[in-house]
Amino acid sequence: MDQTAQKQEDLHQLEKEFQEAKRKFSDLGKDKEAAFAKMRNFSGDLKSLNQKLDTLKQERDELTKKVQGAKRERSSLNKKVKDSSSLLKSAKGMAPSGGDNQRSRGSRFDKKEKTLAQMRKEVEDLDTKLETEAMKFSAEKAIKKTIKELKTQIKKKAATEETFVAAKSAGKDFHEIRKQAEISHKQVQEFAEQSQEKHEAMQEVLKKIKEERKARDPISKEYLEKKNTWNVQKKICDDLAKEVKELKEDLGMQSQKDRKEQVKEKAKEVEEKIKKGGKLTTEDILAMQAVR
Repeated sequence: MDQTAQKQEDLHQLEKEFQEAKRKFSDLGKDKEAAFAKMRNFSGDLKSLNQKLDTLKQERDELTKKVQGAKRERSSLNKKVKDSSSLLKSAKGMAPSGGDNQRSRGSRFDKKEKTLAQMRKEVEDLDTKLETEAMKFSAEKAIKKTIKELKTQIKKKAATEETFVAAKSAGKDFHEIRKQAEISHKQVQEFAEQSQEKHEAMQEVLKKIKEERKARDPISKEYLEKKNTWNVQKKICDDLAKEVKELKEDLGMQSQKDRKEQVKEKAKEVEEKIKKGGKLTTEDILAMQAVR
């Protein structure tokens, strides 16, 4: 077998190997894509879970801020409750004793209690009487004593009424502030519960993410293995394709050289035929033209 024939045989064998390598490369590519599709499904689930986790974290952080704000408000209101309670106790402490109050309340059933305006009018009338009327010394002394007693009563009653007004106002403020503090405390509890619920939901999502990652790991490993095998087979195909191409190019050049040699040999035969006076055929003429 000459060199050209051997190379043609080699080319034929290489092309068979190349076709088989391409078939295997195609099958491996399908396996690789199937593994990638399985991995992508896990990736899609993980992406969804991570997005859910981010949303829950954002909601929890917002609620945590609300808890902190509500706690500050509650602390401020509790201080106001304490201050208001102290003011209320102070106001009650300034009020008349229980006995005086009892006597004062009992006297209202015995006779109508004079108002501050009435007592002030009575003092004014008595002062006018002292200034405008002539009277005995004993009568003047009695009137002055009455005026003095009335002024004492006026002062005491005015202080009592101011104390009760202050106590009433302090009591009203105290109950209102305490109500606000209770509402604030309830808000703290509600926000804290909601924040805890979000935190627990986050823990559940994190658990699922870990499970998904654990389930995905073998799939990812399988995909990487198939991808590596596919890459190795790709290189085999590329190398075979290169060898086939080089051998084809080599055979093309060899064939051209063989044709030239054949033409030269034919031309020599034609020249010998001419020398002998032989009749030239069309093929003989073409051979001579090819040499020229």
